Amino acid sequence: GEGALHTVVSEVLRRGVAMLGALSGRCRSVGFAVRQLLEQDPTLRFEGALEQLSRIPLVAPVYFTLCGTEPGEGAILVRGPSPLSSFPPL
Repeated sequence: GEGALHTVVSEVLRRGVAMLGALSGRCRSVGFAVRQLLEQDPTLRFEGALEQLSRIPLVAPVYFTLCGTEPGEGAILVRGPSPLSSFPPL
C-alpha cells in the first residue's frame, strides 16, 4: 500500500543522501573509519578510541561495541551520520 511505498522511498532517499556525503568526503563508511582509526594509531587506548568513534562522521548507522583491557572499559555506541554529544558508560 501507500505506507509501504513511503517507507521504500524514504529508505532510498536516506541511502542516497548518505552516499552523497561519502562521495563529498564529509562522511566515511564504517569499515573505512575503523581501519583509518587503527592505522593512524595502533596503540590507541580505550578512551581515545571511544572519543574518536563518537565524533567521526559516518555514512550509515552502526552499533560499535568497544572493550578495553582494564575493568570498567566498555561501551556500546549507537551511531548515525552525526556525531554523538554524550554516551552512557557500561
